[in-house]
Amino acid sequence: KKIKITQEGCNLLRAKIYQDTIEAQRYQKQMEMAAQQKAIADQQALQSIQNMQNTLPKTTYCNQIGTQTICNSY
Repeated sequence: KKIKITQEGCNLLRAKIYQDTIEAQRYQKQMEMAAQQKAIADQQALQSIQNMQNTLPKTTYCNQIGTQTICNSY
């Protein structure tokens, strides 16, 4: 069974395809931006963790003076 396609039907189909393509491109762009934002957030979190680790004391020294013990961390 043949289907007759009119110029109007063809134009509507072309417009729908164009609209779907634009929406797909917009969605793709949003996904790319979200991925970039996540990568930036992950990098910032990693830097924060590294900064915290770098500021943690590395060594602790304790001195006992009589009955009192004094400890210092550097």
